Amino acid sequence: MAADPELTSSHWLSSTANVPPPPSLDVLPDTADVVVLGAGIMGCSTAYWLARQYGLSPLVIERNVRPGMGASARNGGLMFFGANVEHTESVRQVGRAQAIEIQKTANINRRLVPELLKEEQLDCDFKTTGCLAFAEDAAEEAELKASAAALAGMRCLLPTTTAVTPLLRV
Repeated sequence: MAADPELTSSHWLSSTANVPPPPSLDVLPDTADVVVLGAGIMGCSTAYWLARQYGLSPLVIERNVRPGMGASARNGGLMFFGANVEHTESVRQVGRAQAIEIQKTANINRRLVPELLKEEQLDCDFKTTGCLAFAEDAAEEAELKASAAALAGMRCLLPTTTAVTPLLRV
């Protein structure tokens, strides 16, 4: 049986085939309150909050034709539950205090997104589904346990295989 091309082709690669080149930079204004480079999730968020909180008029410069043409909007539209690594790795990279601040900021962001979507009347089929990490081997299991322990006091569960197995649809 042949594989379904819908399931085996990359949306990312197929959707970039007919994207026109970015607009000319000759049309930029002479001055701006602040310049934000990139219109991915970070650039758009930065511009939004600069305008909303401080009344600034940010100039956003993006290399693509439209905002979110890069990984921010074209992959899965995922919002991480903290740093993009296990918490113990985040602690190794930036220190315990900074890793906790990253986690707290991510928690605030998770609460802000639905509020902003409602306030701005944006219907984007947003869903909060949670996050589940599985360990493939004993080393990964130890890493997950260490991260869960380090996140003590924050919402973090470490269920057993026995508890999770009935929830899986295989």
